[in-house]
Amino acid sequence: MSETTQPVVAGAAETAPAASKRVGPYLLIEELATDERASVFLGAIEDLPGQPRKPCVVKLLERPSAADVDATRRLVHGLIGLVHPCIPQVFDAGRFGDRIYLAEEAIVGMTARELVATGAAIPVELAAYVVSEALRGLVAAHTSADSPMLHGRLDLSSVMVSFEGQVKLVGLGSAPEGATEDSDVARMAAVAAELHPELRPSEREARGHATLHAHLARLMGPQAGPAALRELLEKVAPDARARWQARLRKLEHTTIDAPVAPPHEVTAILSEGEREIVGRAAARALRPERIPEGPIPNTRYSIVRPIGEGGMGVVYAAEHVDLGKMVAIKVLHREHAATRDGVARFRDEARAASAIRHPHVVEVTDFGEMQDERLFLVMEYLEGEPLASMLEREGVVDQVRALRIAQDIASGVAEAHRRGVIHRDIKPENIFLTTGAGGTPIAKVLDFGIAKRAAGSLRKTRHGVVCGTPAYMAPEQAAGDPVDARADVYSLGAVLYEMLTGQPPFRGESHVEVLRRKMMEMPPPPSSHLGPGRVHPAVDAVVLHALGTTRAMRQSTMDELNADLRFAARQLEAPPLSEADADVDREIARTWAAAIRPISRRPLTQSPLAISVASAGLVIAVGVGALLLGRAPPPRLVVSDDVTAPDPESRAIPISRRASATRAGAAPASTDPSTQTDAGGAEPPLPTNARALETFLSEGDRAVQRGDLAAAVQSYERATFRAPSSARPWIRLADTLFQLHRYPEAERAARRAVALRGGGAHARLTLGVILMRMSRPEEAQAEWRKVLEKDPNNRLARSYLRAATEKREAPRRR
Repeated sequence: MSETTQPVVAGAAETAPAASKRVGPYLLIEELATDERASVFLGAIEDLPGQPRKPCVVKLLERPSAADVDATRRLVHGLIGLVHPCIPQVFDAGRFGDRIYLAEEAIVGMTARELVATGAAIPVELAAYVVSEALRGLVAAHTSADSPMLHGRLDLSSVMVSFEGQVKLVGLGSAPEGATEDSDVARMAAVAAELHPELRPSEREARGHATLHAHLARLMGPQAGPAALRELLEKVAPDARARWQARLRKLEHTTIDAPVAPPHEVTAILSEGEREIVGRAAARALRPERIPEGPIPNTRYSIVRPIGEGGMGVVYAAEHVDLGKMVAIKVLHREHAATRDGVARFRDEARAASAIRHPHVVEVTDFGEMQDERLFLVMEYLEGEPLASMLEREGVVDQVRALRIAQDIASGVAEAHRRGVIHRDIKPENIFLTTGAGGTPIAKVLDFGIAKRAAGSLRKTRHGVVCGTPAYMAPEQAAGDPVDARADVYSLGAVLYEMLTGQPPFRGESHVEVLRRKMMEMPPPPSSHLGPGRVHPAVDAVVLHALGTTRAMRQSTMDELNADLRFAARQLEAPPLSEADADVDREIARTWAAAIRPISRRPLTQSPLAISVASAGLVIAVGVGALLLGRAPPPRLVVSDDVTAPDPESRAIPISRRASATRAGAAPASTDPSTQTDAGGAEPPLPTNARALETFLSEGDRAVQRGDLAAAVQSYERATFRAPSSARPWIRLADTLFQLHRYPEAERAARRAVALRGGGAHARLTLGVILMRMSRPEEAQAEWRKVLEKDPNNRLARSYLRAATEKREAPRRR
């Protein structure tokens, strides 16, 4: 058997049968399509007493040979194992006379090809969602434990969208000769490009399941999903919907002319055990989605009304009939209940949330299974609204209230982290605003549906598969890399940023642009969006610290973020400062915002090279190749205030501790782990000239910002006199001299920084760039190799060496 015919959708042939027939338990209502391999019918399942007829697709294969019967059995065995929400469920298979039939779930909707043919403008976020769901089905087929399966003929007609907003991959069968997983992924990449030009992946992004999934995830917006797809189809496909409504009316009212087939005419080709499996699958697919009001059989709960719906299930207000207490019940969607992964994920959510007892985490009190095998979990009933609803209504939140909400969430998530659970999807929709004891406003964390264990996942998640909401996820999470507690730190920082400003940290013409910026730069401070005095400098600093582009640039734990939030809140409550102290506060915020700034604030298109030296080390360079190949003017080397190079996974010092030290007249402490004391120990005393050093560095920075590089050189030189053993002023001096084309002096300053404790990789990388500009590539590469000797994973050193190699080989290619 070469291939099974795909389930047919609106727009296919609508030839009415001469007379309705019965094939086993299935009524053939209307022939939808036919070719040399099979005839496809809209069917109905008649053997559900007291239930209306349910649509299905029945395929009658043409004149099978004995080999075809064996192939069909193998095919059905494979499809039974493909219980996945993005693949139509096969219910049954058998022989009817001299023909083989297959029965499967009917998808009431249209193909992606028909959707494109409507001429509708499909938003890129929604197109990415459609292809991502189809890719999920393809991954399930390729990795099925029972019988891995290839597609082989994947195109726009293989992707179906239902009028309810679901996406299914159809047409799985015996793949043609030469089909491979790679060819299927390449075809899916072509489908993406055809559905929307912005979805076209690069060659690297189309290399495999994980890279293509990560590419699509970066383009998906937080609102892309079944509801948005359903809304689009309502607008653009009224004719297709009308045709399906006519079909379903025919299904309900057709009179069956043919008698029940004699038993000898229907021969099962599945074992009894297999028929039991597909019978359960059919029951899952055909059961009603919503639960009616009233008691849930064999439970202690009675449904009152639906109150919300998410990607995993529907939430109902319900009553505990014995206690007379209101509860919230989340019921798993039937398509997820039909998959091992969906069931495991739902159980994981229940276990993760029930393990956490905290006033700022929703309490899970029970878990069970209904008569129809659907799973549910019971939570405390909350009155209030999601943070997302408040933001939609009010736009921005004043900083006092925003800090209080953020502290509540940080407190709850910190408890989850102590229990070994990473949330991974902190966003306004998963933060609920309610009241606590005495009517005090509080916030609670909801939905641990994609949570994972910090040491060993609650579920095994493929490396490279992205879970979370793009607008709020950390850069490493968006890239599909492993995550830890600092991913939640970033997400909460993004939520706080949106509360303060009314918008997420980054905007762009597309999600690709947003994610590119997220991985390469810091957002502007929240205060820059509002008028003077609306956001305190300490609040700016806390938010920017949490939004560091690498994990080590952020607070290392949620408790540290909470400490910083409390410190910022105290600054808002403090009496007005003297002008001198206000200057110190502004300097604190500027210093620590700059310490985590990964690149120049100038637009990337104007900065051929931006070297980020942050508390975690160098993280990004833009246009390195252009500089090293001699195709760009000498740029500014942007370095941070903190030039020590701690291990990327080392603990960061909370802003609250750094700021307290600075207010007391000291410079921020080094983040070099070798110089840090235990968390409970005393801070080492700082030199008395630290304040003068910070003053001259600030003067130099301001001079650079206004373009007065000569004045900046003077300030940085004065800083070197005040603190000759500190690498910080020497690196800034080298940077500024480099911009002035004073390369020999820049080299001397950089070499001085290399020789000092604290210069480390930062100084060597800077020195290498200067030497490259001076046409001394061997010396430059030697410096970068020294960096790699101590840190083999330093991406910037590798980038520099690669660009230098291209420069050396370019004349040969020409």
